[in-house]
Amino acid sequence: MSTEKFKNAPSLQHLVRMIRPTAVKTANAILAPKPRKNIWKARDYVFAVLSGMSPEQAIANAMSDSRTDIRKTALETIPLIEQYFIDHDFGWFRRIDPIVHQVSPSVSIPIKPMGVAKVDGKIVILWPQLWKTISLTPEQFNIIASYLKLGILDKFPDYEDFHWLEMSVPKGKKERELRVRTIETAQLLAPEELRRIEKVIEEALLIASKAPTKPEKPAKPKDPDQGFLL
Repeated sequence: MSTEKFKNAPSLQHLVRMIRPTAVKTANAILAPKPRKNIWKARDYVFAVLSGMSPEQAIANAMSDSRTDIRKTALETIPLIEQYFIDHDFGWFRRIDPIVHQVSPSVSIPIKPMGVAKVDGKIVILWPQLWKTISLTPEQFNIIASYLKLGILDKFPDYEDFHWLEMSVPKGKKERELRVRTIETAQLLAPEELRRIEKVIEEALLIASKAPTKPEKPAKPKDPDQGFLL
């Protein structure tokens, strides 16, 4: 596996779940096979609703999507975005490009929220989280929050907070529920703790870059009948 492949770390929301106490264990987590279920494109439906499409129209579009996992995820999460509108004074929304946070000369972390919005009179980073059976631990969320502050909020003074829209199934429940996690719900890490984590990440990426390359399976052809969104 080439060093170029790991020139940048995995994006923040994925990387935070791979961090372990040691570099070797972190590298193993980075290299571990990932689940084949691909739901991230369901974000397109959430984005459409945040951008002004009615939830009813987005649901109608999702119902015609032939990609089973994406359709199911969209149909489960669109109503939670509608609930978010009910619970908060929601104004405008716009997408933002990923922001790369440089943690060392050789390692940068891509931070990829969906966008920014005017919510309850404040401009906030908006990050809908579509995982169903995964919820970040308090420790993992503290890392996310620390990098959102360091990598975005500290660099863009107009952005006052972030809303991590947790849409997983709570423990003991059967259905997804919306929980809004903000900087106030996190315990930001001290600089020395972040430096320790970054050292682990840097060493882990170096280990991972030297791992043997596994042959890639050919990509499946795109389905020409997949649902139309916008």
